[in-house]
Amino acid sequence: MKPPSSTGAAGLGVFRGSVKKLVPGSEALPHMGWNRAEASKEPFQSEHYYFAHTYAAAPVDPSINLATTTYGQQTFTSAVASDAIVGVQFHPEKSQRAGLALIARFFENL
Repeated sequence: MKPPSSTGAAGLGVFRGSVKKLVPGSEALPHMGWNRAEASKEPFQSEHYYFAHTYAAAPVDPSINLATTTYGQQTFTSAVASDAIVGVQFHPEKSQRAGLALIARFFENL
């Protein structure tokens, strides 16, 4: 992903796209707490996960999107995958049962 600004880091460049700051609105930033990620592909399943972020990814290739999440009026990509590489916007390690189940599904599908 590209950096949020020209002064940011280039990142790893694993996925093509950009990273943008969420737009402040009636919802507080950073986006912290539980929110639902809506699955678009397996092995991802729609579930509530724990988020803590102010920036969100916008991949160029929609075929890598696994899930989206809506925070206020904004919908952003919350999980991507390509081959054996997976990225999530939320914290699976803080997402209790749902996060552990997600990690297990990813390892089962390698």
